[in-house]
Amino acid sequence: APTTEVRVVYRYVRMAAGDTPTRFAARYRLSVDHLRRLNGLNTARLIVPGRKLLVPSRVPVPIPPRPVRAPVSFKRLSPLNVPVRIANVDLRHRDTLVAPVLASPRAAFGSGARVSQLARNSGAKVVINGSYFHPQTYAPAGDIVMQGRMLTWGRIPMALAITPDNRATIRASTTPLLLRPLDTTWAGMETVVATGPRILSGGQLITRYSAAFRDPALFGRAARSAIGLISNRDLVLVSTHMKLTTTEMGRVMARLGIRDALLLDGGSSTGIAWNGQAALDSVRKVSYGIGVFTDYTGRRYAR
Repeated sequence: APTTEVRVVYRYVRMAAGDTPTRFAARYRLSVDHLRRLNGLNTARLIVPGRKLLVPSRVPVPIPPRPVRAPVSFKRLSPLNVPVRIANVDLRHRDTLVAPVLASPRAAFGSGARVSQLARNSGAKVVINGSYFHPQTYAPAGDIVMQGRMLTWGRIPMALAITPDNRATIRASTTPLLLRPLDTTWAGMETVVATGPRILSGGQLITRYSAAFRDPALFGRAARSAIGLISNRDLVLVSTHMKLTTTEMGRVMARLGIRDALLLDGGSSTGIAWNGQAALDSVRKVSYGIGVFTDYTGRRYAR
């Protein structure tokens, strides 16, 4: 259609029972050897039914609107007399990527790092701390999808979800309802970060939160980080070391023109970095951050 373009997007597909390597590879316009190398397999004998394999797909997506600003801009403001650091991300740029930044990419989760270290190691233009995690194991408490693969899942009911062509939304997860993820959970998404509670919806302040958030410390005064959307192409990352309640942080986000917002982890986890340097560093090590990469030319993925 005139309003769409075709992108090559990579995804993991489970090989069906009765399928053969030749038939499966041909379905995605690949040779068996190309399929083997794409998946890092030493031999084609490992291409067997039941295995999930990385394959390319030609996917029609909406042509993005023309960018209205730089891919990422960073500023200091004081809405409602609260000093905040703000990163505005223009997702209209095709080569902008928003993705989790892990402390140890080799081991996924299991160790932590301060926000300043995540920024230095990742090369991301901006890094903000992520959502909640276990203080000893660093395991995240909610769904995390990175490069189209579901790394963890949990009971947090809402998430920021971004497609490989950079359309962002805040939507509910089915994982807490089903008590487990399905192959269709977050289908089509490249990046997912489950976090919360939701503090803005459609520009309206929310003060009643999901029962999943039971920790009384969450609702007291603390340093705060949050992530929000002005539109599905305008992402905003906000962090402050001023101690605020959840409601006060919602009012700050609304004053910034944000329509939908979720809290990230707060307190000693709060931090944001710009150009590899911490603007507000986290006091403690965090499980992961959320990074914004510009000039990204690698593969794009979908779950």
